[in-house]
Amino acid sequence: MTNTGNELVLGVLSDNHGEYYPEIEAHLITCDAIIHCGDAVKVSILNCLNGLGPPLYVAYGNNDGATIRKTWKKLQIINFDKIGLRMLAFHNPGGYSEDAIFERPSTFLKDAIDEFNPHLVIFGHWHSRFARFNNNRFYFNPGAITIRYTRDDKPGFAILRIKRISSAKDEKFEFSYQFFDIL
Repeated sequence: MTNTGNELVLGVLSDNHGEYYPEIEAHLITCDAIIHCGDAVKVSILNCLNGLGPPLYVAYGNNDGATIRKTWKKLQIINFDKIGLRMLAFHNPGGYSEDAIFERPSTFLKDAIDEFNPHLVIFGHWHSRFARFNNNRFYFNPGAITIRYTRDDKPGFAILRIKRISSAKDEKFEFSYQFFDIL
């Protein structure tokens, strides 16, 4: 993956539930960063991802134990200065539908969005893929990577490309993504 100075490439995954798939590594090593949105369950999975080279950001999930919770945060707020992008990553938006994000967000989610005003919101927990632009921000869920727990019968991960398409004042971005299946 060749990216220009105004583009950011993120490898995004969630909900391993203890399962690791080495075939994802070839896709992730060329990313600018790897984002894991919780429920890795095993520290060894995060160690493998951390050893790939790109910076790893993890937001722990409801099934992650004490060791993961001591090392990582519930909420990751990341500023990608390379393109001026503010990203919010976490595991559970407080429900399993769009209403939990857009109509009746949890206090946790509403407060984080109000405080950090992210351009990009990445989350897990749903075990199904989701991508939608709403209120000038992009919401993204890579689905569950684990074969056993997917809700949409599409276990996998995603590569998310973000390109700045405006000046610093306008803060406009173009989001494109590709889902990869684990079968």
